[in-house]
Amino acid sequence: MGNLSGHQWSQVEAIMEQHSGKPGALIPVIEEMRGAIGCLPESVQRRVAQGLGIPLEHVHEVVTLTSRISMHRVRTARWGEDARRETTLEQPPFGLLSREDGEPRT
Repeated sequence: MGNLSGHQWSQVEAIMEQHSGKPGALIPVIEEMRGAIGCLPESVQRRVAQGLGIPLEHVHEVVTLTSRISMHRVRTARWGEDARRETTLEQPPFGLLSREDGEPRT
């Protein structure tokens, strides 16, 4: 996970060069790097911190937070697919759309 290929490091460097010195660049950098190389090992996080002139701890916190948000979005999307599948069977998901007696909620 921590070992990047030469091509991946060149992608990291290209992204850093594009965003270097720009205020508020941390989240765009993280998003672009995830798209280019997938996960962000500590070696990449160190490069981001150095390139943006911010503490490594801050980079790590934002990487962790955005990862959790991304995972939540995936779970929410999956729940949405399950709910749509359930509603096509004429059953509201988890009883949210009807009362116990079967009448619609108002």
